Amino acid sequence: MRDDWEAPGFRRGEGGPGGTVPFLGRRQIIVAIVSTLVAAALIGYVATALQRASAGTVRFATKGAQLVRTVDGVLWSTRFQALPSPDAYNTNGSGSPDQDVIRWQQGLLGVGINNLTSTGFLGYFLETKRAFPADAFVQTQMDPYPVAESPNQAAETIVAVQTASTDRTGLLNYVIVSYLQLGGQQSLRIGFANGLIQGANTTILNQVAQPGLMTTVQDEPITVTTNGNNTYEAWLGNTIEYQASHLDMRIPPPFQVYLEVQAAAVDYTSYFRNLYVYRSNFVTLTDLPAGADVRLSVPSAPAYQTQVVASASGMARLVLPPMDLTAVGVLQITAHGHPWTFSPITLHGGDHYQWHRPL
Repeated sequence: MRDDWEAPGFRRGEGGPGGTVPFLGRRQIIVAIVSTLVAAALIGYVATALQRASAGTVRFATKGAQLVRTVDGVLWSTRFQALPSPDAYNTNGSGSPDQDVIRWQQGLLGVGINNLTSTGFLGYFLETKRAFPADAFVQTQMDPYPVAESPNQAAETIVAVQTASTDRTGLLNYVIVSYLQLGGQQSLRIGFANGLIQGANTTILNQVAQPGLMTTVQDEPITVTTNGNNTYEAWLGNTIEYQASHLDMRIPPPFQVYLEVQAAAVDYTSYFRNLYVYRSNFVTLTDLPAGADVRLSVPSAPAYQTQVVASASGMARLVLPPMDLTAVGVLQITAHGHPWTFSPITLHGGDHYQWHRPL
């Protein structure tokens, strides 16, 4: 199904799902601070890049054994505890600069566009300067609110994963998950787009409309992964809303992530609570005893347990659910009748750990 509600001649600017300016153009972040901690925020604005710094060697030890992290699974991590830094993001959009909105308070980033007078779509977005590999897991928590009740009004909150080659090639190819409010109706739309410099055609792969959708979107994260070619998966919470391995998307990796808002005939600022990028959705353990039983128990709601048996080469992969790509729990490794318990342990999707014993 082809997307047919975008304004005629709609162009993608700066490689973003909502821009209409030339793709090489850039704007500075304009910030409206909604916080009493103004001085601290300004310090954070200068000093914080919102990228996860190397934490050095991570080890978890128990009597007679230890796990040493060799690969950090977290590629990007922010809960917007500081103002977004221009060192970390590009910004751009299709409106005039005085229509662009960035609002921040601790733990919330608002992205918006003031477009009350035009029935054509205008948008504004933040784009990560850093690029991420194919098959990474991108996750964000949106926090939209009711708007766009009249027939000619629309408001959209978007997470998109786009090729990072746009500045070089002009390709506007990306996957997109958007929460759309259109004339009093709401839906979650999942798709991909292809374009070159001045336009992008969007193919909608699935559209979710259900009672209480806004509340679900506010309460549960959206998670996206793609190889840019034929595979694409999208979740709302732990519910997979789309999964395919037969597509022809033509989105060359590596990828950049976009947080965006679009609106028509309404002033709209939507909020994001976090942005994470993980290497994968599983934790890899190596050098285990062959046949070792590996179990991860996570007590926080919704509690779960995942189990795997180490291969003959001593490798095991623990798959994490989308809502728990940062998992805190108890890891038990049992071999030859002897258990080793690591508690508490924090694991991230894409982490690699090497088993060592004795200490």
